[in-house]
Order: sequence, then structure tokens, then C-alpha cells
Amino acid sequence: MLSELEFEGFKDKVMKKYKTDCVKRLKQAEIYRKEIIKKAREEGEEIYRKEISRFLDSLKNEKNRRLLQIQLEAKREINKKYTALKEKIIKELKNSIEADFEQFVLCFSKWLDKNFETGTVKTEERYADHFKKYTVETIGEKKVIFSYQNIHIELSPEKIVEDYRESIEILLNKLLKGK
Repeated sequence: MLSELEFEGFKDKVMKKYKTDCVKRLKQAEIYRKEIIKKAREEGEEIYRKEISRFLDSLKNEKNRRLLQIQLEAKREINKKYTALKEKIIKELKNSIEADFEQFVLCFSKWLDKNFETGTVKTEERYADHFKKYTVETIGEKKVIFSYQNIHIELSPEKIVEDYRESIEILLNKLLKGK
């Protein structure tokens, strides 16, 4: 049997060993707890970064979509205004040609005199005097139609605008774009 002193020494030794063992286990538990917290924090931060990234991407996409929508709307408005302006200018040009149509008829008659000896001219009665060397037929429209064999040339405000519409539109585009 153990004496009381030996028992106390044994007890102190066992208690010291258990205390050391408990302290060691507490330190390991603390280290494990810190690792778990660190891992959870890292996972949380990663989830947060991903969600922020998704949100920012979504925000960027929405911004781009809205900008595109605004640009398309602006383009539509500009095209409407351009079309209206183009039509207004072409109408004003046609009105100008109609107002000075007699000058066009005079130039056309001189050009015909230089290039054709005979032919038929259909025109309004008031322009007939410009085409005395040709067979003249009067019509009720503000135009001149010259015919010779298989050649047919029409001069009218509408025809002038129609023939030069593409060139007029190109010129308008250049003027509007500042080139």
C-alpha cells in the first residue's frame, strides 16, 4: 500500500499530467476553432466577392443595355429629323426649280438645238416658242419631253429632283456631318 505522502505525490503527478493534457487539448481546440473561423471567414469573403462581382456585372450589363437603348432612341430621333430635313430641302429645291423652270427650259432648248436637228417636243404652250425648229405638241403639264427615234428625254421639276436625288442626299449627308 501507498503511504499518504506517496499517494499525494501520485495524485499531484496524475493531476499535473491531466492538467498538461487538458491545457494541450484546450490549445488544440483553440487552434482548431481559429482555423474553422478563418476558413469560414475566407469562404464568406469569397462568397461576398463573387456576389459583389455578379452584382457589378449585372449593374454593368444593365448600364450597357440602358445606354444602348438611349443610343438607339437618339439615333431614331436623329433619323426622323434628318428625314424630315431632307424632305423639306428636296421640296424647297423642287419649288425653286419650279419657280425658275423657264430658265431650265431655255437651257434645255439651246442644248437640243446644238445636239439635234429634228425631233418632237411635248410641252406646255407657254414654252413652245423655245422649240420652233421641232414638231411641238402641247400638254397640260409643267414639263418638256423630247423624242427622236428611240431617244426620249424628259425635263420637269420632278424628274430633275428624281434624277439627282441620290446626289442631293449624299451632299446633304456631307453637309450634316460637317465634311
